Amino acid sequence: PGDTRSPMVTGHYPSPGETGVNANSTVRAIFDEALDPTTVNSSTFELRDATGRRVPASVRYESATLTAVLTPLTPLEPGGRYTVALRGGPSGASRAHITDLSGIPLAACQAWSFEIARPRIGRIFGMGFLVVLGVVVAFLATMLLGTRPIHERGP
Repeated sequence: PGDTRSPMVTGHYPSPGETGVNANSTVRAIFDEALDPTTVNSSTFELRDATGRRVPASVRYESATLTAVLTPLTPLEPGGRYTVALRGGPSGASRAHITDLSGIPLAACQAWSFEIARPRIGRIFGMGFLVVLGVVVAFLATMLLGTRPIHERGP
C-alpha cells in the first residue's frame, strides 16, 4: 500500500501565541513530508487581521525544507493580532486544501495566532525628537532659573 497518512505540521513561525513579532516577518509552516506545491497557495494558506480581513500576501512552497511560506505584501500593524490558517479536511470537501504528493489532505484545518511588536517611544519619535526635547528643557531651565548660559558668564 502507498501513502495513507495525512501530512502534519511540525513547526510554526511565528509560534502559536508568540508576541513581539517583527512587523516585516514572514509566516512559515513546516511539514513532516513533501506537499503537492500546487496546493500551497493563497486559498489554502492565509493570514487574517483581528477584524477577520485577509492580509494581502504572496505564498510559496519550499520543497527542499518542506516549508510553506506566506509573505505579507506590506508590514503588519504594530501591536496587531493576526491569525494564520492552513486549509485541510476530508478529500471530498469542495473547498481547496493542502495535500501531500499522494493527494492526501491535511486531516483538518489548522490555525494559530501571534501578535506584532508594539513600537517603542524612541522608534516613534526618533533620536531627533530626544535632542530637541533636551534643548527645550535646557532653555526652559535657563529662563525659569534666571541663569545665563555658561558662555555668557563673566568672571
